[in-house]
Amino acid sequence: GYGKIRVNRWIGDQAQVTAQVDARYTNHRESLEVGGPIETYAQWLTSVVLQGEIQPADLWVFQAGLGWDHAATPESGDKTANDPDDAPAVNLRALRRLGDQSRIYAAASRRSRFPSLRELYSGALGRFVPNPELKPEEQDLFELGMATDGANWGLEAAAFVNYLHDGIEKVKVPGPDKQFQRVNQTKIRVPGLELVGYWKPTLNLAANLQYTVMSARVEDDGNFDQPAEDRPDYLARAGVEWRRYSGPGALVEAVVTGPRWSADSTVPEGLTRLPAGVTWHLRLAWRWVDVPGSTTDVELHLRLDNVFDQRVDDQVGLPNPGRTVSGGVSLAL
Repeated sequence: GYGKIRVNRWIGDQAQVTAQVDARYTNHRESLEVGGPIETYAQWLTSVVLQGEIQPADLWVFQAGLGWDHAATPESGDKTANDPDDAPAVNLRALRRLGDQSRIYAAASRRSRFPSLRELYSGALGRFVPNPELKPEEQDLFELGMATDGANWGLEAAAFVNYLHDGIEKVKVPGPDKQFQRVNQTKIRVPGLELVGYWKPTLNLAANLQYTVMSARVEDDGNFDQPAEDRPDYLARAGVEWRRYSGPGALVEAVVTGPRWSADSTVPEGLTRLPAGVTWHLRLAWRWVDVPGSTTDVELHLRLDNVFDQRVDDQVGLPNPGRTVSGGVSLAL
């Protein structure tokens, strides 16, 4: 289950304050043998963010945000329970407009990612040794970018580097069982470039493209020269969306995950190169604008991920989900 509440308020014409609360609840039950005991695992992930924006002049925009992230696992099956954990978050951003169509910006942020239930407790049918003592990853991100917009198109480019402190990686466990365990590495550096563009040939039709190239490396004896596992060399997304102001809408998109190194206990090097993979996705929606008797906008959607049921391994021998159906409702009050 997942929920988000966002409240935004303008203060005059040059400043605004935004508050947002996210909460996600995950529940997992498993039995390792037919008729055997059923173990239950559960996790709460909660985030509270307060952000302010001010435009002291026509050409400048400044943003600053503070956040609080919280994780708790009230149920941990037959494994050792870990204590609830908290982490702060901060975001700073400055934007300078260059005329009516272009702008440049600089941003810096710190955010944490708490380990998932799978990372904490999963034994993966004997392939992994659980590690309930995993700490959250801390990411420091620095970014410089520029953007420009035309009459019916837009283009944005950015260079970034992020440092993951206590980055979660898999390591081989000594012994004959060829098992892995997820541990916190000292530091992982990920420099990269990102390109985002859109083209809107008609009022109701838009094409979008995103391409990100990265080079993730683990620090070893002061040098970032070891490949980081399960982090692709590039990610790409391309889609075409047909969307009316009110009524039906549809989105078709392709997602490409680039090649990456993944932990493999069957090879001496301990890492195997996984190939790139492509999945296709479809989203259908219907939107009601200004529902009679209120100022509420309502949208219902149905989404079909991985339409062609393509296999793309997230890790060696661990494929991403196949064809998946989901649906939801959005309310704008």
